[in-house]
Amino acid sequence: MPDLKSHSTKQTIFESKKGCSKSFLLILFSFITVSGIVIHLILPDFNSMPWAPIKVTCWMMSFFIFIIVFVSFGTLNEQPGSYVFDHEKGWVAIHSITNPSVIGYVLYAEILKLDIHIESRKSKNSTTYYYNGYLEKKDGSKWHFVRSQNKDEVVKIIEDLLPCIKTDLSTSAPIQDELSNKIEKLGNKVQAVLHWQNKAVFRTIQLIIYSFIYLGFIGFCLLALFVFTETPAGAKIVVGIFLLLFGSLLGYALVTAFKRNLKNLFRKFALAINSAQLEYYEFNKLTGKQKKNVSFPLNSIGTIRYTYVSWENIKKPIEVIAKDKNEKMVEIHIDALSPVECLQIENWLQQTIREKTGITDWTV
Repeated sequence: MPDLKSHSTKQTIFESKKGCSKSFLLILFSFITVSGIVIHLILPDFNSMPWAPIKVTCWMMSFFIFIIVFVSFGTLNEQPGSYVFDHEKGWVAIHSITNPSVIGYVLYAEILKLDIHIESRKSKNSTTYYYNGYLEKKDGSKWHFVRSQNKDEVVKIIEDLLPCIKTDLSTSAPIQDELSNKIEKLGNKVQAVLHWQNKAVFRTIQLIIYSFIYLGFIGFCLLALFVFTETPAGAKIVVGIFLLLFGSLLGYALVTAFKRNLKNLFRKFALAINSAQLEYYEFNKLTGKQKKNVSFPLNSIGTIRYTYVSWENIKKPIEVIAKDKNEKMVEIHIDALSPVECLQIENWLQQTIREKTGITDWTV
């Protein structure tokens, strides 16, 4: 999570600590899982000490590893690496943690306020509070840049930062010509086009593994309720409650995840902008047949926004918001991109619409 590294009248820098890479964690988890299988199949019987607790530990570790792989690798965002508040240039430069040369920009002129979000985590005997400093843009999007368990520390950081953020600076962010290589940029003077695909093969493997775990859980509950006659009545009640609560919740999550993943697996996506409208397309990857087409007049768009906050650390879409009703016109899911890359796309869309319409004071 981001921490304050330095502060001066010229720059304020927040940096995230770089943890273990996903590849390293995947290798480590796989090694533990394979070790558990080897111990179970080759080493002495379950009732032979000390192998019984070792085997149970490996079983439990393997179960939780599968859950971790499903949750963290499939749904969580990559956190930004650093936030550089440049008080002279009048912008916040947000760097990717995996590739610091990938940068997205938020202009001081776009900032509405700095504020604190209080996040609570409850345990059996206590509640731990985390204080998240974030900036909110005029379009409603938020970017979290510092976190601490000390409220006074975050309050002081914001109090020191506020006088340096002059929203009346007439600066503009660098031209966003460079976009992620996961996005294909096409087009001409008349029309600008973006093409992309959301990677879904590894996610499919995760969901299959999770499905087996889910079916195993349901099967165990049903056996305990209707087959194992020695199961006490009290235990059956507990199992039934778990089956109703967790079975339905996990089942809903599984169906929702599969539905979205199937879309990513079999479709490719595109955005096109000309002088009159923005169009969003979905195509079948195999046949190339158009499956969806939504278009909006540019003069009906109020804003295009993307949010990254740690307390809702799931992959969010880029939102196209209507001008009059402040409603979502379309959500653009680009799951293959990091938050910084999504910010680049947001800035590119805004910049391209300005160029196509010739409206230089377009304020989204």
